[in-house]
Amino acid sequence: SSIDKAIFEKLKLGPIIKMRLTKQVQGSQKRPIIKARLKLAGRRFNFRFTVADRSQMKYKVLIGQNILKKNFLIDPTRLTIYGKEELKSTKNDVNDKEIKK
Repeated sequence: SSIDKAIFEKLKLGPIIKMRLTKQVQGSQKRPIIKARLKLAGRRFNFRFTVADRSQMKYKVLIGQNILKKNFLIDPTRLTIYGKEELKSTKNDVNDKEIKK
């Protein structure tokens, strides 16, 4: 699970409890680990998050499997974003377009 550095600073989250080495395509990087209180599905939890620059990412907070698998039953055929549910496609289609090399 990961939270954007700007959100971390704006909300004054923390303290940093330790540093963790993370591996990425671009190489390894040390990231701070924080403990934050999160309200999810009407329940409150204390979870650990890495702090990273997610400014170029679509989602500023990433809730990982480490949080979800312990506390929730996941239906992989459904997609929920901001409380709105949509049926997730289970086909591996390419939207009727050819893939050109």
